[in-house]
Amino acid sequence: LMIGTTALPQSLDPSKPGWVIDTSGLQAALALRSGGGGERAWADGAGGGRGGFWGGYGNAPPLGYTPYRFSEGIMNVAVSYTAGYVLSVPAEGGTVPASPGPYILSVANAANFYADQGVKLANGTALVAVVYPAAPGAGQYNVNPATGQYTFNSAQAGAAVNFAYQYGGTPYDLAQAATELVAARYKSRQWIEQVSQVQPGIGTTAYSRLGIPPQVGMILEHYKTRHIPQ
Repeated sequence: LMIGTTALPQSLDPSKPGWVIDTSGLQAALALRSGGGGERAWADGAGGGRGGFWGGYGNAPPLGYTPYRFSEGIMNVAVSYTAGYVLSVPAEGGTVPASPGPYILSVANAANFYADQGVKLANGTALVAVVYPAAPGAGQYNVNPATGQYTFNSAQAGAAVNFAYQYGGTPYDLAQAATELVAARYKSRQWIEQVSQVQPGIGTTAYSRLGIPPQVGMILEHYKTRHIPQ
């Protein structure tokens, strides 16, 4: 969170100032936590600073207290965040290129790579991860988090490996729900606003008037965020 030129940290404790995700209302919102008010020791990180609320200067700029003071403005708040769903791949097979290399492998979902969760040889021996871009030694590997590319040492040339990692994507049940909803909408185009139809000598055909098929609604229910009134 940036307000003007001031970077505000996340508040991980009620006594610490910063931003929090507030879910007490009808939707999730970004809120500022003051740190409790009164005399606090967070002003300069060394103690002796004033605490209080973000409008502690009479709601006139600059707001808040050092080091998190900022001025009022228009379009001066910038929020950076990661959104979406993370899927896990427990074991994806691959073979390290043979000599002379380079000993680099990309996982199948490299374009949406999120996090490494380990690499093992085919016999179950775990390799040791080193922080990218450090060069891996024998029995080690590194992974570029921006590209999903794994780099190995020449000692693993031609070795069969299994990757465990996470990547961003659509959960399979949501994809299925979308498919079923589209199929239901496509099929119902033949009887829009029609409740039933009498079939002479056969009976009556009744059409569902539900906005969302029950099985789709059950899946969506699983992903809803519940808000408890305060």
